[in-house]
Amino acid sequence: PNGRHGVFLETVATDNEFMKNVISGNTSYGVVVGYSSDRNSFRENTIGLDQSRVNSVQNNLSGMIIYGKETEVGGPSLNDGNWIAGNGAWGVILKGHVLSMAVENSIQGNVIGLAGLGNGFGGVKVSEYTFDTSIGSVLGNSIIGNGGPGVLVGDAYYSGSPVDGTEILNNSISQNAAEGIKLDFLGNVMIPAPIVTAASSGFVNGYITVAATPCLVQVFRDVDDEGFEFLGEQWVTTPYGAFSISASIAAGDRLTATQTAEIPGSTTPRPETSPFSSVMVAAALGSPGCFCTATVAPCGNADPTAGCANSTGLGATLAGHGSNSVSADDFTLSAERLPAGRWTMLLGSRGSATLPFGDGLLCVNPGSRIWRLQVKNSQPWGAAVYGDGLVSSSLTLGPGAAITSGDLWYFQVLYRDLSGPCGRGRNLTNSVKIGFAP
Repeated sequence: PNGRHGVFLETVATDNEFMKNVISGNTSYGVVVGYSSDRNSFRENTIGLDQSRVNSVQNNLSGMIIYGKETEVGGPSLNDGNWIAGNGAWGVILKGHVLSMAVENSIQGNVIGLAGLGNGFGGVKVSEYTFDTSIGSVLGNSIIGNGGPGVLVGDAYYSGSPVDGTEILNNSISQNAAEGIKLDFLGNVMIPAPIVTAASSGFVNGYITVAATPCLVQVFRDVDDEGFEFLGEQWVTTPYGAFSISASIAAGDRLTATQTAEIPGSTTPRPETSPFSSVMVAAALGSPGCFCTATVAPCGNADPTAGCANSTGLGATLAGHGSNSVSADDFTLSAERLPAGRWTMLLGSRGSATLPFGDGLLCVNPGSRIWRLQVKNSQPWGAAVYGDGLVSSSLTLGPGAAITSGDLWYFQVLYRDLSGPCGRGRNLTNSVKIGFAP
């Protein structure tokens, strides 16, 4: 090993090209790009592996640490990418200073971590005084198998510095020990993830969760709940608007999404990317029922395909997704067409009913006890998804509440609606019946 770094660009070492080198086994970093060392490019290098790229020869710290500007790690052509894996800390760190900010750096087309040969701390870290960063663009990166987040934006030690304007697009991010994309300490102004409400063999539906537009939504498939395979994208131009992205999806696929938009409060006008959304399993589950026909509508507010009509003019819907396996515990229920910004409650019972209640119909049976399972807010987009371990959370609610194999449950969402058509301040979705298996 070299006693420090493999390659060290000191201050003001600019406009250099590094191609097809093996930079491995060094006692510190593989590559250091110093402050004000700008417009350097790295293509087709191997950093942290041997020449065959099948064995780790780790640099003891990170593969690369970049303090400069306009650095290109990889490029837009298929053979431009670097292999950066097996290093002791991060694959790549971007890090600026208040007097020399790390801006307009690009990382695309690279392999950053491999299954069994990940970088010890994570794939890419975007640290203090760093913005206008592109991670994936024309070509995405493969960021797989690292010992921490796939991509981390933010720094605990310098939480007051700008760490935003990071676009994370078109990448394959999977099998990392922590989140696929993690925002911390105001990184990317903590833009939230979008919400996915449905997925089937032909589409993924949901809502952006920001008012800023245009907003780019990208959807991914991954058994690891990150983003292994990019499936498609859509621009949304309505604040808190809906998206529906066509994709070839098989039953049981696990889908996530990100959103990228220019968010007020950022130090840069460049768009920034969210973490991955919660997972939606692409399979319809359960039997929807208890719709609000004209014969049972409390005040003429019928909707024969949903719950009784609310202040939006439509009835709210409830649909089940995922599997009925209590061991998998992966089922979710999504409510849509809710009044915006209202508190909602997922109800569950082992019996069914059709009883007038508020502006709607109570479809879970109070005679067999109704359990209050989860509370969510419908937010400005007027939808909510209930899940994240409903089976396991039911075990904490006391005797009789546990969802177990062989059970038949009816689910429904109760919500506030202060300006509803009947004037009673509350309404309900339709119900969904689910029989559970091992």
